[in-house]
Amino acid sequence: MGLGSVRSILARQVIDSQVTDLKGCHCNERWVGRITGNEMTQDRYRSIGSLIGLALGIVLMLALGWSGVVPSAVLGAGGCVCGAITGERLYVWHSSRGG
Repeated sequence: MGLGSVRSILARQVIDSQVTDLKGCHCNERWVGRITGNEMTQDRYRSIGSLIGLALGIVLMLALGWSGVVPSAVLGAGGCVCGAITGERLYVWHSSRGG
C-alpha cells in the first residue's frame, strides 16, 4: 500500500464525513444556514466592513508614502477594526429601518 493510496483513502473518508454533515446528520443547523442562506447577518456586515477597512488602510499607507512592517500592521489592523465596527453599526442602522 503506497502513500498515494493512503492519501486517497483518507481523502475519501473526509469527503464522506463532510457529505453526511451537509445532509444534516451531524451538522449544526446554523452552519448549514450560513452555507446555503443569502441573508445579510451581523457577521457578514462585520466581515465586509473589515475587508473594506483593510483595503482603505493599505491605500492610506500607500498615499502617505509609508512602507514597512509597522505601518502596514498598524494601518491594516486599525482599518480592520474600524471597518468591523462600522459594519456592525451599519447592520444595526439597517435593522432599525426594517431592512
